[in-house]
Amino acid sequence: MEKNFIGGNDAGIFAVMVKENDVPSIGMELYNVINGTMLYQFAYTDLADHFDSPEGKQVRDKILRSIKFLS
Repeated sequence: MEKNFIGGNDAGIFAVMVKENDVPSIGMELYNVINGTMLYQFAYTDLADHFDSPEGKQVRDKILRSIKFLS
């Protein structure tokens, strides 16, 4: 986790992923969802060789279907 600044203003804390040569390749999909006046961003990250596998797709679909907005 790193604290970040944009234009000198506090931009909050971000999770930063650093790819090292000994770290396996990853796949990532970002989802932007608007609900009312709010914008939500969800990310699914997995090892690249599992990302598009049937099991990986099933996990991703279950996660996305589990999201419920209360308002």
